[in-house]
Amino acid sequence: VRLGGKGSPGCGSTLCGRDEYSGGAGMLPELCEKQAVRGFAHNFQLIVYLPFSVLGILGNLLVLLTHARYRQARSVTDICLLHLALSDLLLLLMVPFAVTDTLQGWSPSTAACKALQGVHSLNFYSGFFFLTCISVDRYAAVV
Repeated sequence: VRLGGKGSPGCGSTLCGRDEYSGGAGMLPELCEKQAVRGFAHNFQLIVYLPFSVLGILGNLLVLLTHARYRQARSVTDICLLHLALSDLLLLLMVPFAVTDTLQGWSPSTAACKALQGVHSLNFYSGFFFLTCISVDRYAAVV
């Protein structure tokens, strides 16, 4: 199926259908076709995100359980590690929503979308903040 003038490649993009983009044999129609990329992304997300999510949730739960069981260590680093584990756990709980959106085109309502995006951003940046706090604390302990 050809969309534009003579010799234009067949693809869903509006740019490919314009006359100024209609080239002869020199055009690369494979640049406009993304079915193979979407198929790879679909399989890649299922294969990679699921095991990493499960391992991450289990690992962070173990950190939280260990911290709850042995409460005698109360240094700044221990507190930051506790908060980092909580932040990572909440971030990992957002992964299924992102995967569902990518794979099935699920789009939540505006309020739910804003809430999910806000929680994701909060957890993402708080993780970096707690890692920075741990680094500064360790630097101060060494110097």
